[in-house]
Amino acid sequence: MQKQKGEEMKRMFLGFGILAILAGCASNPLENPTAQSCAEYYKAGDKQTAEAVCGKISGWGNSDGYYYLSKIEHDKGNELKRLGLLYKARRAYGSEYKEAEKEYLERALSEKKNKNYGQAKEIFEILASHNNVRSQRELGNIYYYGLGVAASTDKAVSWFKKASTAGDQYSKNSLNTIFADDYKRGLKLYESKNYSEALKVWLPIAKEGHYDAQGYLGDLYRLGKLGAPDYSEAAKWYSLAADQDGAYESYRLALLLNDGQGVSKNTREAYKYFKKAADKGYGSAYFYVAYFLSKGEGVTKDLIAARKWYEKALIKDPEESVVKNNLALMYQRGEGGDRDLKRAKELFKLAADAGNELAANNLKSLEKMLAIQKKYPNSPKLFGIHTYGATRDEMRSAIKSAGATVIREKYSYFADTYNSRQVMPGSYEMLAFYSQESDGNDYGSSGDYLAQIQYKFRSSSKWYIDEIRDILSQKYGYPDSSYGSAHLGEVTHYWYKNGVTIKLERGWPNLDLLLSYNVSDFKSKMDSEIEAVKKREKLKKYEGSSSAF
Repeated sequence: MQKQKGEEMKRMFLGFGILAILAGCASNPLENPTAQSCAEYYKAGDKQTAEAVCGKISGWGNSDGYYYLSKIEHDKGNELKRLGLLYKARRAYGSEYKEAEKEYLERALSEKKNKNYGQAKEIFEILASHNNVRSQRELGNIYYYGLGVAASTDKAVSWFKKASTAGDQYSKNSLNTIFADDYKRGLKLYESKNYSEALKVWLPIAKEGHYDAQGYLGDLYRLGKLGAPDYSEAAKWYSLAADQDGAYESYRLALLLNDGQGVSKNTREAYKYFKKAADKGYGSAYFYVAYFLSKGEGVTKDLIAARKWYEKALIKDPEESVVKNNLALMYQRGEGGDRDLKRAKELFKLAADAGNELAANNLKSLEKMLAIQKKYPNSPKLFGIHTYGATRDEMRSAIKSAGATVIREKYSYFADTYNSRQVMPGSYEMLAFYSQESDGNDYGSSGDYLAQIQYKFRSSSKWYIDEIRDILSQKYGYPDSSYGSAHLGEVTHYWYKNGVTIKLERGWPNLDLLLSYNVSDFKSKMDSEIEAVKKREKLKKYEGSSSAF
């Protein structure tokens, strides 16, 4: 009983609150109209004042104003007006509009089915003005077949064109049917190399949205069939067809965007259209999607997705040697999946046998690396790669995949530099050194062999070296030799493991630590190369001064 009394009191106070709001506005409701007063007048049943207030604020683009006006029209039985007002309120009342849109579309389709074409057309026109693609298509049919109206190919084409541009396949097919004769006539002229006459036939239907004709116009201009190549005009027509989901045209537009021909170079847009073509099954686009994903050009780098697209590209065209070479590199580096040197070697060989020189060189490098690694097949692994015989290309990929961020990666330097905080707790920098001549070249390249990995640690504790030593000992056993004491002075620990010398050292009084993985043969080779560079630089300093000595 007491609970019921409390509820009555709550309703009474709520009523007083509404009355207070209305009383405050009663003198002149339009003097200071708000969304709140619009809603409250409607809820209080004063629809005349509500309509005035809501009309005022809707004139300012207020979604609440439109929403309550739509409710007022609904109460009046003006359903189509209600729909139009609800559409204007959609930013704040999107779910309500979508529900109404679905309801009215079903009603219009039902009216059409029952041959009440006038009522159906009226609803379709309102929905079509709201960019409802199905309604645009239905209006195309109404005018094409003369359902309750005089047949009009022009009006049908206009509506089909709008729906087609929004991606409606039925409308695209309808346009193709309407213009089939003209399209075929233009095709015969094109095949007989009468390009200027083909242009005359295709241009009107291309303007009306026939995307096959648009694609051919793009080809005419790109290939210079009408004179000098006009890439700007080609891009225009490819773009129109691509926006109707033309796969070939999307691919061609992407190439122009990627090369900056006829349009500003834009890798982001290029990737978008390559992906659009690939999603439609256009095989030539698979390679570019994979490549862009692998390099992070125009899209966030995603090696897993890149590898999948290369695999799809290989299935689509098993003879494409560039795909085989790039996929082989991913297998070799372990990018986007497991490392598989056997599969990498197979793919390199297939591509090389097809005449791909880059793949042939990559095959030689891989075979050389495998031969080198046989010397110490169980050398310590870093980032999943055996350090003895590891190449710069492999290590770069593995180091970044592990989470290190690049400070500097340049082939002209012996060392690549990384922020290593994410891969080695406590360290702040990692250097990966390479022998530049180890791959047969006298300059830095992707095939340089790893010579040393070096971590740098800052420390204020003299006991920190013991902590790092114990962590290393868990993996490699106790040090093979040690010098100095953690209590005082310089300290060095050594582990000798299958062609790699691991060295942990601390200076004094500076307590900073260095942890190095020295790949014996290539570290010695690199040291000689660095010494030779220093010697050349020293001699260069006195070049032309030999007579003074």
